Amino acid sequence: NNNNNNSNNNNNNNNKYVLNFSTLTLLKNKNFNNFSNFEMIYVKNNQNFNRRYYNSQRNNPFILLLPALILVIISLFFLWKINSEEKKPSTGVVTGLGKPLIGGPFSLVDHNGMPVTNYDYSGKFILIYFGFTHCPDICPAELHKMAAVVTRLEKSGINVYPLFISLDSKRDTVEKINNYVKQFHPNFIGLTGTPEQLSKVAKVYRVFSSKPPNSTDEENYLIDHSVFIYLMNKEGEFLDYYGIIKKEDEIYNSIKNHYTQENK
Repeated sequence: NNNNNNSNNNNNNNNKYVLNFSTLTLLKNKNFNNFSNFEMIYVKNNQNFNRRYYNSQRNNPFILLLPALILVIISLFFLWKINSEEKKPSTGVVTGLGKPLIGGPFSLVDHNGMPVTNYDYSGKFILIYFGFTHCPDICPAELHKMAAVVTRLEKSGINVYPLFISLDSKRDTVEKINNYVKQFHPNFIGLTGTPEQLSKVAKVYRVFSSKPPNSTDEENYLIDHSVFIYLMNKEGEFLDYYGIIKKEDEIYNSIKNHYTQENK
């Protein structure tokens, strides 16, 4: 009797459900009154099932290749994004919070030997390129590109004055500058000056230049320098710059846009 009573008590106090994960069925032992009376029991054959499932997934070639596939998809997306950004048409207009501090007062000598300052170019759009007459390739290429743009702008009724400012005060005399700029465009203006004057104007235009320190030849040396064409407005304020990778058409369209904006 005692055993029967104990058995009945156990059955009453332990109303439980057994969840067999191998068959996913609930086996009801007795009346269900409360959710707390559920108990999930992992049976042994469920452990075997999980082990077999894990091994099958580990040996699945698709699962093994999935991380690599995701990485490839992400990489292709970013390549597409970069490529689409590069293909967007550029208006050539510089945008941002304020303008770069490029440009300022200068006092130099032009290719006719006349002293000039930045105020001589007030009220004019100007293009400025810094270089030296002994430059073997980059300077001539950029000046030819600059001259071609100026010619196209003239045909469109836009007058922009091209300036070449020397970074080589020792070799670039007035006479040499005069002969040099005539090779590119009849309206080209060449400027030179003392070492102090050229150093000052290069500084206000944020132009880097350096003569090789180990050069022993005082006549045949090259100068490392920034390769930019600067566009300045009628007030002598910086509008835009064009590096060596900019094509003639891009520069021409950019200057036309700036000119239109400035003359509204």
